[in-house]
Amino acid sequence: MRLIILATLALALAACSPSGPGEPMAVLSGTGEPAETPDPRLEGVWTAVLETGVEPRPLELTISLQDEAVSVILTAPGQGGARVRFEQVRLDGARVGFATGLGALLFEGELDGDDAISGTVWQGRTPSPLIWTRVE
Repeated sequence: MRLIILATLALALAACSPSGPGEPMAVLSGTGEPAETPDPRLEGVWTAVLETGVEPRPLELTISLQDEAVSVILTAPGQGGARVRFEQVRLDGARVGFATGLGALLFEGELDGDDAISGTVWQGRTPSPLIWTRVE
């Protein structure tokens, strides 16, 4: 059942790799170590609603900066609580970038004050604005 839920989430997020208009990866394509340590205000739980073209998908994002091991996990409450740990993560000061292994979902943005992360999400080749708001 969990595999079906994850497959459904992956299909909803579009299974093709990002390229084309908008050229994502500005944050993720940086070489070497980030220029700045991650802004500690990034740590916490964030929520957003992803517009998929089919129906809105509520999402929860957990960013952990503990013990120098950065972890970014996406949970989809409307998809049975399916969880995805992002394989590609780059936090550079207040700038963030993370993507799934196949690039089906990619987000890049920047901390906007203490309670929002504003940026663009790519579902396959389709860019959309997305704002994460702090829960805790």
